[in-house]
Amino acid sequence: MVMKITDIIKFDDVDILDTLSRMQALCRGVSRNPRYKAKDRKEADALYQDIGKCLCSLGEFGEVVWSDEKEGMSLQVLNVGMIAAHTRRGKKVQDAAKEGHAAVHGTSEEKQKRYRRYQQAIDMYMKQNPAVSYERACSRVALAEGVHTITVKRHTIRPKKK
Repeated sequence: MVMKITDIIKFDDVDILDTLSRMQALCRGVSRNPRYKAKDRKEADALYQDIGKCLCSLGEFGEVVWSDEKEGMSLQVLNVGMIAAHTRRGKKVQDAAKEGHAAVHGTSEEKQKRYRRYQQAIDMYMKQNPAVSYERACSRVALAEGVHTITVKRHTIRPKKK
């Protein structure tokens, strides 16, 4: 079975984006529904991610964007040049947003270092004061680090007593 989006939809950007978004939502629903078999959920999740990649790189459309040779299925989108400029602009906005997030909150590695620092401080504080509760240790570390207590709780675990 060969499925071509061009057989189903018109050649304007709204219909293409809408159809791909609906297909992506359907795949996501299947991948999260425990009533489906694990194999089907896994395949739906892979298709969901593939469609997401296509939506993020619409400027590269015109070739086969997803195919499953063993099932004999392929998904093609043709004649999407009219939205290429919007796609490039959207990609630049996404990249700028990622850079801004990293500037404000730090990169993933910096966050992991910060969370390890919180955990080490809690471990040390509770080792020095065995009668102190985890909640109290979290609030002390949060006060010292200048963050909320819930932030420390989210990224640390209660130390095990020896």
